[in-house]
Amino acid sequence: PDPVAGLHACSAVLASLWASADRGGGGCTIEAAQFESTIAAIGDRILQAQLGDPFDPSATPDGVLAQGVFRCEGDDAWIAITIADPDGATGLRRLAGYDDHTELTTVIAALAADREATELARELQALDIAAAPVLKAPAVMDDEHLAAQGAWVTVEQPDIGPFTAPVTPIDLSSAAVDVRAPAPTLGQHNREILIAAGFRGDEIEALEADAVIADRPTL
Repeated sequence: PDPVAGLHACSAVLASLWASADRGGGGCTIEAAQFESTIAAIGDRILQAQLGDPFDPSATPDGVLAQGVFRCEGDDAWIAITIADPDGATGLRRLAGYDDHTELTTVIAALAADREATELARELQALDIAAAPVLKAPAVMDDEHLAAQGAWVTVEQPDIGPFTAPVTPIDLSSAAVDVRAPAPTLGQHNREILIAAGFRGDEIEALEADAVIADRPTL
């Protein structure tokens, strides 16, 4: 919910600025509720409920031969696999050493049980089978694909030190989306924002004196 609502709110601000330019200026009030933003992201489940079709997270989607999350070698290690076509099924059975009569989920479970998840995912991907290890948070930060995509950036965050965070998941062909500075600290830009909004220096000082605005926690 947090990142989904944040991206929706950013889109709302941009849409408002665009609309303001079309109508010759003027502002508006934006309401961007986190709960409603999250509901908007699960429209398929809402539609499914309206049709009276109960959601089964273990069900195989139509057109897919086999799909699921299977336990691998190691402590609480898992791999997600989708077999979408007969070629994938054939490749999987050959890799596992099973004949064509064995049920696919049985083949996958037996193959995964004594294999390391990341290594098995690479082998299956080489066979054009959709597969990926289910990663815990520390392993996500070491993921080769995310590293190759430049998904992380490390900045020097005031009061914290070096801090690694995800990069905005948007790429533009015409301009790089760069992280130019660490996240703002509390109230860091109060004065700049209020001056741009038309406040005088003495008004800003009064707000600071009355603790209406602050750059440190007041409690």
